[in-house]
Amino acid sequence: MIEIGQKSEFELTYHDAVMYCFCLGEGWRLPTWSEYYNFDNPNLRGGWYVDDPLTDKAETFTVTPVRDLKDD
Repeated sequence: MIEIGQKSEFELTYHDAVMYCFCLGEGWRLPTWSEYYNFDNPNLRGGWYVDDPLTDKAETFTVTPVRDLKDD
């Protein structure tokens, strides 16, 4: 299970999106491809995901960070 963070208010390059997630603190990251496409939350659509094929382009998109929920 994952926790879904708030979508960024601005667009970022892929590398800036990775840094954005890192700066949010412990555990925040880009969603994986399967989380991005298979998750029932439309907020994940239209942004970056891990190893997106556009990573080397100058494209900019929003980012919706996610992090894994811990089992207690």
